[in-house]
Amino acid sequence: MCAGSGAARQHVVERLALLGVDPQRYVRVVDPGVRWAPWAVGPGSVVLAGTTLTADVEVDDHVVLMPHVTLTHDVVVESFATLCAGVSLGGGVRVGAGAVIGMNASVREGVRVGADAVLGMGSVLLEDLPPGQTWAGVPARPLHVEAR
Repeated sequence: MCAGSGAARQHVVERLALLGVDPQRYVRVVDPGVRWAPWAVGPGSVVLAGTTLTADVEVDDHVVLMPHVTLTHDVVVESFATLCAGVSLGGGVRVGAGAVIGMNASVREGVRVGADAVLGMGSVLLEDLPPGQTWAGVPARPLHVEAR
C-alpha cells in the first residue's frame, strides 16, 4: 500500500477493511537488494533500494521506506509512517504512527518522533518531537506557521 501520505494509506486500508479485506492479504514490497527478516517488516509496507535494516528493527504495517534509509539497531517504525530518501535513524529511535521524516534527515539515538509529526528535510533531530508537530532545522526546532 503506497498511496501518498500515511493518512491516505490509512484511509484506504480502513475502507478496504470495511469491505472485508483481511489485513494479511497485503504484501510486503521489498527491493531484492535489501537484507531483511520477514518478521521485521509488516504487511503493506514498501522498502526501496539501498535501505539498511540492522539488528532488532521493527517496521509496522503500511510503512514506506524510500531509497537509502538507514535503520540502526532497536528501531521501531509504527504503521503508516513515511521515511523519505536518505533518512538515518540512530539506535533505539521510535517513529510514531503516521509520522513523516523528510529527505536526508537524521535522528539521534534514543529519540522519539511522535505520531503524525513531521520532521523537515535535512533536519537533525536531537530531542523528542511531540505528536502532531512540525520541526525543521539543524538542530531541529518547532516551526510556527502563521494563519493566513
